[in-house]
Amino acid sequence: MKIEVIVTGQDKLYNALKNFNTKFMKRLQEEMKMLGAKIEGQAKINTTPNVNTGRLRSSITHRVKQKKDEVQVEVGSNVKYASYLEYGTKPHFPPVYSLSKWVERKIRPKKSDVMRITYLIAKKIAMSGTKAYPYLRPAIRSAYDNIDSILKKSLEIVLTEKQ
Repeated sequence: MKIEVIVTGQDKLYNALKNFNTKFMKRLQEEMKMLGAKIEGQAKINTTPNVNTGRLRSSITHRVKQKKDEVQVEVGSNVKYASYLEYGTKPHFPPVYSLSKWVERKIRPKKSDVMRITYLIAKKIAMSGTKAYPYLRPAIRSAYDNIDSILKKSLEIVLTEKQ
């Protein structure tokens, strides 16, 4: 006795699955771009209490990267002091010129008092460092709950899309 099984349509199935993956990744990329924009916006809001010049806030951006079957969203800043605000600093002696400009903008003392105040603040930073004012990590944490819904939404859209 001989049983022969013939399977046809593997090419169609393979192409359909490949097409599904391409559509799903494209949709996921679009959703991740929106998530990145949401995190970016929240991070910018979170910097508001600590804005001095607005440089850090305006430097926060996002981008989506795709590598094969992986979609990533990166949110951050290229400003050197971004991590100092996010994590705080260890004790160090800050640059006097930059600190004096900050004193002039934030405290607005008489010209004759700028250097005295600058020195006192520098001495405090040299002894204690600076406090952390996280802006990016809370923004990322607030987006965690959205990741499941993004995956589900992307999958539903691709599955219900007409071929």
